[in-house]
Amino acid sequence: VALGGRDVPAQRLTAVERELRERIAALPAGAQQIARLDRRGQSVRRVPWLSVGLVMAGSLALLPGAAEPRAVAASLLLWLAFGLVVEGWLGRGPALASGAAGVLAATGFGATNEVWAIAPQLVSGAWIGLLGFARTLREADLPVLTRSAIDGAALVAVGFFALVLASGASPWLVLAAALGGFASGALVLRRPAPAP
Repeated sequence: VALGGRDVPAQRLTAVERELRERIAALPAGAQQIARLDRRGQSVRRVPWLSVGLVMAGSLALLPGAAEPRAVAASLLLWLAFGLVVEGWLGRGPALASGAAGVLAATGFGATNEVWAIAPQLVSGAWIGLLGFARTLREADLPVLTRSAIDGAALVAVGFFALVLASGASPWLVLAAALGGFASGALVLRRPAPAP
């Protein structure tokens, strides 16, 4: 923004980047800082087709016969909100794997019909767990925009858990799903290979 945004010529941006890198390299721990910046790379925003498709399918399956359609609609909207962050910034593979891990973890603590009745909340919980893993244990590898998106989702997570408590759904099942999503992060969010 200070340089004029997108109107700045690429040569000028390259020159500014080179100067900043030289200044950072001159600091006592400059080499490590440069390596850390290079490892983070660029934020890549993906189109969250999977999340949108799952929420649409969930709407068709859950809304018509819902006793409390407003509560179901709120759960679906929160599901979509977390999906936009997880799939959009971390990728479709991690979103799918962590959601499945969360639902599987919840099946160990509840009846199958109870688990499927709150599947949107379980997947949301699993995605919150994955975001927590990424923010706490992979923070050094995350690009700045990805970290900012995860921080924004943390605020939504507070409202999500309040909705879970108000809806009468088992908080233990959602907690199990969140722990399953957190644990899946070790497999689906691998550290990038160090530069040679």
